[in-house]
Amino acid sequence: MKTIICRKPAFLPYLAAAIVLLFAVGVAVAEQASTGQIRSLVEKSQYSSADKAELLDAADRALQAGIPADDVEIIITRGRERRVDATTTKKLLDTAVKVREQGLPVRPVLNRIEQGLSKGVPPERISAASERLAEKMAEAEPIVSGLVRSGVKAESGRDREYAIETVARALEKEISKDAIAGAGERVKERRGSVALFDKAVHTMTNLMDSGMSSGSASRIVHEAVKKGFSEKDLTKMEREVVEGLEKGKRIDDVVKSTESGIKGEGKSDGRRHERDGRREDMRDDRSGSSRDSGSDRVREPDRDRGGKGEREQRENREKTVK
Repeated sequence: MKTIICRKPAFLPYLAAAIVLLFAVGVAVAEQASTGQIRSLVEKSQYSSADKAELLDAADRALQAGIPADDVEIIITRGRERRVDATTTKKLLDTAVKVREQGLPVRPVLNRIEQGLSKGVPPERISAASERLAEKMAEAEPIVSGLVRSGVKAESGRDREYAIETVARALEKEISKDAIAGAGERVKERRGSVALFDKAVHTMTNLMDSGMSSGSASRIVHEAVKKGFSEKDLTKMEREVVEGLEKGKRIDDVVKSTESGIKGEGKSDGRRHERDGRREDMRDDRSGSSRDSGSDRVREPDRDRGGKGEREQRENREKTVK
């Protein structure tokens, strides 16, 4: 009986190489087109020749750092439409580059810049706000990374990025690092996730925004996590606080009733509630439902940027003008 040996067709390695080459060429062509579009935007602007050169240099650095071309284009376009000077626009791009080079999530900073320009916020305020967020994210990163190293699991890289942003925003609200670290310790003790830590810190921030003192907000969240509250439980607690205040209750009374509620929810050994919480955390992470309520940030990259749609609208406007 003859043994039949199946050999791979000789042309397969060449086909794979051709596909890779075509993909690389496609990416290069797309990048070249984006660069050309950005250059055209700058050249058509009201800036002086020196300012144009400075802005093009900043745009090139941003692209080289890995800032998406759409974002670079949007920042330049909105800056031009709002008559932001070239130096400030360059500074905004440089802030995003600095964040990217530090290995921090750049999307929150890009969103803050783009939203500020879209809403007509004074350029100096946008610059200061984006730099402040960048600084707080640099402070937040070692807090979150330390938690992960200690054994708190991140289901995905995005959970870690979201947590960095949440901690940064909490630091902006002047929530202390001790209060944030305390939330991390409670999550670690009950073998919770980075997503739960993210939600806990965000809840602290929300409670403070509702009028609670930093001490009350952190004490309530720490106790809630210790008792086994899940992300959904924390969301429910936030809602009850808001509803209580809307009914005209005094903040001190709301604090007391919230603390009483937490004690009533807690189980003697905490195991069942903690197990249920972990199961809900996992389900929420898959569905994305709890992530939308995790902070005031825009999670979807293109939701506030306009992207291709904005570029097409701008091109149509220019055709109309011509």
